[in-house]
Amino acid sequence: MKKSNIIIILLILFTSSIFAQSNFDKGFEVGYKKGFCQDQGIGCMEPITPIPPVPGVDENYNSYSDGYNRGFTMGLKKRKTIKSENTVLEYSKQARKYNKTESSINLNYINSTLKNKQSIIDYNKDIVEQTLENISQRKKSIFKALNSSNILEETKINLSNKYNELISDKVDSCSNLAEFESITGTQNLVNCFNFVHHLLDNLESDIYNYSILNNRNIKDKAFIINSTGEKNIKYCDVTKIFNKDDKTIVEFEYTSPYEKDMWININPDTYIYDYTNDKRLKLIGIWNTEYSPKHKVVQYNKKITFQLIFEGLQNNSKIINIIECESRTCFNFYGIYIK
Repeated sequence: MKKSNIIIILLILFTSSIFAQSNFDKGFEVGYKKGFCQDQGIGCMEPITPIPPVPGVDENYNSYSDGYNRGFTMGLKKRKTIKSENTVLEYSKQARKYNKTESSINLNYINSTLKNKQSIIDYNKDIVEQTLENISQRKKSIFKALNSSNILEETKINLSNKYNELISDKVDSCSNLAEFESITGTQNLVNCFNFVHHLLDNLESDIYNYSILNNRNIKDKAFIINSTGEKNIKYCDVTKIFNKDDKTIVEFEYTSPYEKDMWININPDTYIYDYTNDKRLKLIGIWNTEYSPKHKVVQYNKKITFQLIFEGLQNNSKIINIIECESRTCFNFYGIYIK
């Protein structure tokens, strides 16, 4: 036989031995597929079986069951590996979602409560502001009366400084009680501020007492008449103005211009208006004339003197009006400058 033919025969025999499957290999192929499709149902697609492994020490090359068991185990493991990889991939593809949180805070209730609180605070602040405004207005009025009084300047300054300090200290101490969230707290604050009225009452009393004392020291003061701006009765003049016993006496000279006997009288509502101190002084007495409707007869071309007695002018008065009535025929004198 030729040498080449021998080689071909050997190759054929060797190839046949290579491609021939052992019982172990056959069992492995079946077991692998079974393990892979374990618990997967009818629709499981059998995988491509990998190359059978070399039998282990405890396995037999000719044992179908050894190959089956090895294949089943590897197929089952492969299925779990693929499932795990798919699960991770699917999870990574899913968008992360978060539960929507819901607040348990009742915002409407909070807003309502805050509004109610604010309305109470605003109301109480208005009460306090009105109280302070009343105090401020009264203080201005009383201090104006102090400045225009006939009290000595040194006394005025002392009174002004004294009561300004007392009032300021009281307002400051009351401010520490400020509490606008309750009616009770606000009322306590208002009551504290109202004590300032007590101080102002004392100031008014001091002004009155010093004024009376000062007037009594100048009982017989005579005012000098510098000029008279306007008068309604041309034939009547103011000749004297003087204080006596806390009263002011104004003396007039009247000359009848008529060619027959005439008469004069005085309206009981006649008054002096003190421009300097913004005061109206009532008529409280007369001399050598009559109250209307009675008449005092005046002969033709005769000059008579009569007096009107009023409440006392303050000694610092500079400008006065004497007003009998609104008519042009009344004894009205405007802009009498005195000192």
